Amino acid sequence: MIISALISLVVARMPNLQNLFLFLTGIFTIYMVLAGNRASTLKSEIKSTADNIDKSISGAMLITSVIMIVLGITRLIKQQDNSILD
Repeated sequence: MIISALISLVVARMPNLQNLFLFLTGIFTIYMVLAGNRASTLKSEIKSTADNIDKSISGAMLITSVIMIVLGITRLIKQQDNSILD
Protein backbone atom coordinates (compact mmCIF):
# COMPACT_ATOMS: atom_id res chain seq x y z
CA MET A 1 0.00 0.00 0.00
CA ILE A 2 2.83 2.37 0.80
CA ILE A 3 4.38 1.67 -2.61
CA SER A 4 1.17 2.55 -4.43
CA ALA A 5 0.93 5.79 -2.43
CA LEU A 6 4.52 6.69 -3.32
CA ILE A 7 3.81 5.93 -6.99
CA SER A 8 0.79 8.24 -6.85
CA LEU A 9 3.06 11.04 -5.59
CA VAL A 10 5.36 10.55 -8.57
CA VAL A 11 2.50 10.33 -11.06
CA ALA A 12 0.80 13.41 -9.59
CA ARG A 13 3.88 15.53 -10.23
CA MET A 14 4.54 14.40 -13.82
CA PRO A 15 4.93 17.32 -16.26
CA ASN A 16 1.75 16.71 -18.26
CA LEU A 17 -0.45 15.83 -15.30
CA GLN A 18 0.29 18.08 -12.28
CA ASN A 19 -2.68 16.79 -10.25
CA LEU A 20 -2.74 18.36 -6.78
CA PHE A 21 -5.70 16.26 -5.61
CA LEU A 22 -3.89 13.01 -6.42
CA PHE A 23 -0.76 14.29 -4.67
CA LEU A 24 -2.63 15.21 -1.48
CA THR A 25 -4.52 11.91 -1.54
CA GLY A 26 -1.18 10.10 -1.76
CA ILE A 27 0.12 11.99 1.28
CA PHE A 28 -3.02 11.13 3.24
CA THR A 29 -2.74 7.47 2.20
CA ILE A 30 0.86 7.32 3.44
CA TYR A 31 -0.29 8.75 6.77
CA MET A 32 -3.11 6.21 7.06
CA VAL A 33 -0.74 3.30 6.33
CA LEU A 34 1.84 4.52 8.85
CA ALA A 35 -0.76 5.23 11.53
CA GLY A 36 -2.44 1.86 10.96
CA ASN A 37 0.83 -0.02 11.30
CA ARG A 38 1.73 1.90 14.44
CA ALA A 39 -1.76 1.37 15.91
CA SER A 40 -1.53 -2.37 15.36
CA THR A 41 1.72 -2.50 17.32
CA LEU A 42 0.19 -0.31 20.02
CA LYS A 43 -2.81 -2.65 20.21
CA SER A 44 -0.58 -5.59 20.97
CA GLU A 45 0.90 -6.09 24.41
CA ILE A 46 4.35 -4.99 23.27
CA LYS A 47 3.63 -1.30 23.73
CA SER A 48 1.19 0.39 26.10
CA THR A 49 1.65 4.10 25.25
CA ALA A 50 2.42 6.15 22.16
CA ASP A 51 6.07 7.09 21.76
CA ASN A 52 7.72 10.00 19.96
CA ILE A 53 7.44 8.38 16.52
CA ASP A 54 3.66 8.05 16.92
CA LYS A 55 3.38 11.64 18.08
CA SER A 56 5.59 12.93 15.26
CA ILE A 57 3.53 11.09 12.62
CA SER A 58 0.32 12.59 14.01
CA GLY A 59 1.89 16.04 14.34
CA ALA A 60 3.16 15.96 10.76
CA MET A 61 -0.30 15.05 9.50
CA LEU A 62 -1.86 17.82 11.61
CA ILE A 63 0.43 20.37 9.97
CA THR A 64 -0.22 18.83 6.54
CA SER A 65 -3.98 18.93 7.05
CA VAL A 66 -3.86 22.61 7.99
CA ILE A 67 -1.84 23.27 4.82
CA MET A 68 -4.40 21.31 2.79
CA ILE A 69 -7.28 23.34 4.22
CA VAL A 70 -5.52 26.68 3.65
CA LEU A 71 -4.55 25.63 0.12
CA GLY A 72 -8.12 24.67 -0.69
CA ILE A 73 -9.59 27.89 0.71
CA THR A 74 -7.10 30.12 -1.10
CA ARG A 75 -7.70 28.32 -4.39
CA LEU A 76 -11.46 28.70 -3.95
CA ILE A 77 -11.08 32.42 -3.20
CA LYS A 78 -8.78 32.93 -6.20
CA GLN A 79 -11.11 30.75 -8.31
CA GLN A 80 -8.24 28.69 -9.67
CA ASP A 81 -8.79 25.53 -11.68
CA ASN A 82 -8.67 22.19 -9.82
CA SER A 83 -9.58 23.84 -6.52
CA ILE A 84 -12.68 21.67 -6.23
CA LEU A 85 -13.64 18.44 -7.94
CA ASP A 86 -16.25 18.84 -10.68
